[in-house]
Amino acid sequence: MQGLTGAGTAQLTASATGYTSGTVVINLTPSAIRWNVGDFSTSVASGDTGLVLVAVQLDPGTLTEQSIQVIRTGISVNVTLSSSIPGVGTIASPIPFPSDTANAGTIFHPLASGATILTIATPTGFTTPNPASATFITATVN
Repeated sequence: MQGLTGAGTAQLTASATGYTSGTVVINLTPSAIRWNVGDFSTSVASGDTGLVLVAVQLDPGTLTEQSIQVIRTGISVNVTLSSSIPGVGTIASPIPFPSDTANAGTIFHPLASGATILTIATPTGFTTPNPASATFITATVN
């Protein structure tokens, strides 16, 4: 079950002929998009580097990751990424995150020696996870 909001509750009732119906209350939790890789080094000669983003369920009290989850059926999320110093390297953006998937890929294109911070802009309807560093990584180009 996936909700349309990151807080509150939803009631789920199951019934079938010949069986006793059952009802459960489900607590809705916030979701986030985070990097599935840490800081990395590359070189201009190495060419493009593939990177992965992952959708996660957050603990509503701490906003820390509880588990990996898929994007809700019926929606697609465009995730905007940025490079703090585009002269060092660029990143393909926005990245479409299709429904029913837990991850999406992008490409870092190194251009010159230096370091740049690659950042995920928290999409509408999602929450910035704790620690916020889950939404940025450093790419060092040698």
